[in-house]
Amino acid sequence: MLSVQAQFRVVGYLATWSTGYPGNITSVDLTKVTHINIAFGNPNTAGDLTINTTKVATVVTAAHAANVKVLISIGGAGANGTRYQTLLASDASADAFIAKLVAFVNTNNLDGIDVDIEGDVLDGNYVTAARYQYFVTALKTALHNNNKIMTAALATWFGSYVTNTAAAQFDFIGVMSYDYTLPGQSAGPIAPYSQMTTDYNYWHNTKGVPAANLVIGVPFYGYGFGTYAMPDEISYCDIVNTYTVTDADDMVGSGANSIRYNGVTTIKSKAAYALANASGIMIWQITEDCATSDSRSLLLAISQTTTTTPVATPVGINGISVFPNPAQEAVTIEGIDLSEGALITLTDLSGRIVSTQLWSSSGIIDMTQLNQGLYIISIRSDKGVYTTRIQKM
Repeated sequence: MLSVQAQFRVVGYLATWSTGYPGNITSVDLTKVTHINIAFGNPNTAGDLTINTTKVATVVTAAHAANVKVLISIGGAGANGTRYQTLLASDASADAFIAKLVAFVNTNNLDGIDVDIEGDVLDGNYVTAARYQYFVTALKTALHNNNKIMTAALATWFGSYVTNTAAAQFDFIGVMSYDYTLPGQSAGPIAPYSQMTTDYNYWHNTKGVPAANLVIGVPFYGYGFGTYAMPDEISYCDIVNTYTVTDADDMVGSGANSIRYNGVTTIKSKAAYALANASGIMIWQITEDCATSDSRSLLLAISQTTTTTPVATPVGINGISVFPNPAQEAVTIEGIDLSEGALITLTDLSGRIVSTQLWSSSGIIDMTQLNQGLYIISIRSDKGVYTTRIQKM
């Protein structure tokens, strides 16, 4: 059955050390995101988050005015492992920390907590799988009791310390499918498409996380190698403003002397994959993009690929059916009460359009020449955009 796509999550991290924070929230096109994660608020030895709450309020006010949820993200790369080890060492100490987290969320009008306790802390020594499971299970209960949400940023490389029970606690998980190659290593892709699919399969199939609870992480930055080496990441917008690149490029230079990043075409392909298989996109980090008024913007690319026009009561859209599904030779769309001229598009999971046709009196899509796999059917008209998935056998 063809239906309006449910809201696609677009989660942007906002780094507290980014230039102009917190006022730079006004440079973010909040019409194209659903969640902002403030990174990071970490605890002192007493378990109180050490972050400027006046600046948090600036972000919350701007985001809430645009109907965007704001979470405080705890942890992050380089968080104090000894401190988390102490705070989570026992049920009692974890409960005390959780009480402070929930109070912080409520006091500062936040929408929840993003748990970004990564593998340099969640390593079986500082924090074990058992202590992590207890913490996120109890935190979820406390937050939900206060009508707040709990999310996570998790990477496959430390997934062995996240039990299936722990993974099931989150309202959704942002899969960190980036940093495949790091500065100081031999030059290579920092976030290849293959990493994304491997990570998705791990969290969905091995860890049992439903597709509705997974969002795909993408980088809005690059790393330099060789003659382009730099101590930290370079923002995507700095890359495209400094060097001559095309939308299809993921690299400046070549080989060992290069800057590696994800360009517009790659981000669109990942967004299409997320639309078909997951429930959203997660961005590190949101202010490294160009403005969405710039055609090179990655957030714009995500929006163009995933946005559907909400139709609360689709006027004249009755009895729609798409069959057969799975299909071998052709797909038929029936029951569409749309004016002639509506565009039917079939897209593969890389974001490549494989067929387009105008609606007349029926919609038959020939699939005989297509490879097996999942495809997205979109119907665009003045009534909105409608999408569904179809499997080619």
